[in-house]
Amino acid sequence: GGIALSAMAHESVVGKVTATFEDAGEQSLKNVARPVHVWNWSGAGADSAGSGIVAEAPDLADKPAIAVLPFANMSGDPEQDFFVDGITEDIITNLSLWRNFPVISRNSSFTYKDKSVNLKDVAQELGVRYIVEGSVRKGGQRVRITAQLIDAEQDHHLWSQKWDRNLEDIFEVQDEVSTSIAAQVNPTLGSYERERIERSKPDNYSAWEYYLRSLQMFNDRHSSDGEDENLAESRRLCEKALELDPNFSLAYSMLANICHWELMHFTRDNSDEILDEMHELAKKSAELDPQNPMAALMISSYYFFTGNFSQSAKYAEKSLELNPSSPEAYGRAAGAMIHVGEYEKPEEYLRKSVEINPIDPKLMDRKANYFFIYLGMQDYQKAYDLIEEVIAELPNSGMYRGFKAAVMGYLDKGEEAKQALGDYLALRPNLKTREDFRKIFVPNSALADILIEGLIRAGWEPEGG
Repeated sequence: GGIALSAMAHESVVGKVTATFEDAGEQSLKNVARPVHVWNWSGAGADSAGSGIVAEAPDLADKPAIAVLPFANMSGDPEQDFFVDGITEDIITNLSLWRNFPVISRNSSFTYKDKSVNLKDVAQELGVRYIVEGSVRKGGQRVRITAQLIDAEQDHHLWSQKWDRNLEDIFEVQDEVSTSIAAQVNPTLGSYERERIERSKPDNYSAWEYYLRSLQMFNDRHSSDGEDENLAESRRLCEKALELDPNFSLAYSMLANICHWELMHFTRDNSDEILDEMHELAKKSAELDPQNPMAALMISSYYFFTGNFSQSAKYAEKSLELNPSSPEAYGRAAGAMIHVGEYEKPEEYLRKSVEINPIDPKLMDRKANYFFIYLGMQDYQKAYDLIEEVIAELPNSGMYRGFKAAVMGYLDKGEEAKQALGDYLALRPNLKTREDFRKIFVPNSALADILIEGLIRAGWEPEGG
């Protein structure tokens, strides 16, 4: 047994761990074009610091992180953006399944789409050392994918490769790309067999195309005023993918995620019906592919919306086991724990979630979870300062205005609190009773009663007392 490190990984840990390394010289590795200089570590002499070479979860402070920038569409056809973006996202997903280094999320990486950037600046902004970039040129039934791995700190190209393939081979090519990149970065490259990244893929390529189009529409849902219409179109495309391939695990979890957002934005009338649909879709996705982290996350979301926070946290952490670089899973686990009065571990999870998404456009939504930690700890001033910061970034959110009014009630802000309450109730004219508030907040959460009391202190007079 033992672990083999590349020369690059050896240089990054030597002197920082108590371990003895043996120079194994140049080695030929599968999926790596050139021989790699390898150092062997048997585990002898390792202390607790040395045991951290292979870690269980991403930590940007301890390990070199990697970002995959959006691949360039070289086809000259904007209609192919969905295909190119899908390949980039698939590489991000596959790389995230390797537990040895953190991968920056899609939301952060895609802020650089269609921009000319300096890689060293990007690396600093994202907090990474390594960057993957590339291009896709699709013509007819052929596709050429090029990719390169760059040490952005040293401005040094570590690896590059291109693939010319028939589209029937696209899934194998995606796995080959992600595992080749991982072999260059992963410090355990000499000791393990190439690990096949198991993912659910459709037999019918048309189903895959529909899925990618659905994913693109879902990710672009905030880019225009027609958010409800974008969700509806994403649903239609995803349902079409499942018509063509009823065993497509990723499409089931995608459709469950669409249900999640339909619940959040009240785009359909019957919330119980949406919840039941989301649960069935998530279970089907997990049944088809037990290694699909999004399936576990959607089961977690179902339990969150039904107020079963212990089960929600359990499935969110299962999702993290399957994909340790998921900011959404960290956020969901943190949210579930907060609502049962646990604050220490959620704070750690939120920190990791923010680290993985350093410039996510939705970063403020995730940071808003700190409000609930401060609220539960009765630190109302910190809660107020945080929600003010959130509203400054998201001024159109009625929900956050309600939180602000409640915490102002606890701070005895008098007329200011009444004004904030009035602004909130103007956006929520149907909010009449305590139960109305619980329905639009989170079922069974002790925090709901704390917020209701704050609103009453600000001047709210709920029907029925």
